[in-house]
Order: sequence, then structure tokens, then C-alpha cells
Amino acid sequence: PIWDGSDWSDPEVTRSPAWAIAQVLRSRGTADDAIDLSSLLALSTVWADRYDYFDYKFGEQISTWEAVAMIARVGRAIPLIRGSRYTFVRDAPQTMPLAAYSMRNIRRGSLQLMPVLASSETMRTLDMEYWNFRRWTWETVTAQIYAGVIYVYRGEIEFAALGIPAPDPNLRGRIKMPGIIGLNHAKR
Repeated sequence: PIWDGSDWSDPEVTRSPAWAIAQVLRSRGTADDAIDLSSLLALSTVWADRYDYFDYKFGEQISTWEAVAMIARVGRAIPLIRGSRYTFVRDAPQTMPLAAYSMRNIRRGSLQLMPVLASSETMRTLDMEYWNFRRWTWETVTAQIYAGVIYVYRGEIEFAALGIPAPDPNLRGRIKMPGIIGLNHAKR
């Protein structure tokens, strides 16, 4: 079923991560008022405009939270529990909430700030595996930061054409993204 802002539709086939998330939560007995349906409705529009789809069949048993997180990740989002509601936040430019803190509204010893700054040890290259629906195999696309710019390439031929130095193997990570089946979606 798809939420239109007031009612659920009859069940239908969809590739939308939003309604896959809702289906997972509702199938586990989560009530509608415990799901932030308005954020899912807004995200479904964003994901449809970007052609961000969730194309995956669960074959192994995982927790509800892992399934919801996996689905949200294909649209650059994460699930959160705020109070007793599931809500979702997409990684995108947005306004930051503002708050003023002073000695009058902070209990002594309760505030601790630990900023984490980028260093020479920060990961600079990420290999992301996605499912190529044309070849029916897992393939890899690489994102590399060089001189403040993110370069995305697939394979040595594209890498050589960019004219950037080879990635440092010590500052390289790897992630598998189930649900992403196309190169353009993987690059985004």
C-alpha cells in the first residue's frame, strides 16, 4: 500500500524505498501513528524525482531495524526513533536548528564537546558494490576525494582519464549496497 497523505491505497507493486520501509514496519505490527508518514511521503517525492529505487529481495533473516536502515540507505537516508516514532532523515543540505546555551541552562559537568576533524588518517576512497541488473553480478564504483573534489569512477580506464593520483590503500573503505541495481544510482 502507498500512503497519499490521508489514506492507504490497495496493495500495489512499487520500487519506492518509502513504501518498502512502511511495509516492513507495518508487517511487524508497528501502528501508523508510530511511523512518521509525512516524512516518508516527502521522501517518496524526492526519491521518485531522483530515480532512487529499492530493488532487493530479502533472502536472509535480519532485524526490522537492519531492514529499514538498508532500505533507507539507497536514498541517502537513515532511520531514527524520536520518542516512540520512527522517522527518517535524508543526507541533503538543510537548515540547522538553532539553540542558545549558556551557564544558566547547562548543568555543570553535563556538556562535553569532542569535535572530530579530518586528519591525514581520514578515509579518502570508498569502493561501493552495487548489483548490476544487466549483468546479474556485483560491480564496484569508486569515490575518491582529491584536492577537495569527489571523483567517482568505475575501473582503471575511467580512473586514468581523471588524472588524479592512485588511491592510498590504507585510507580506503568498502561498502556493499543491496537494493541499488544501476551504475548511475550507485554513483549518486
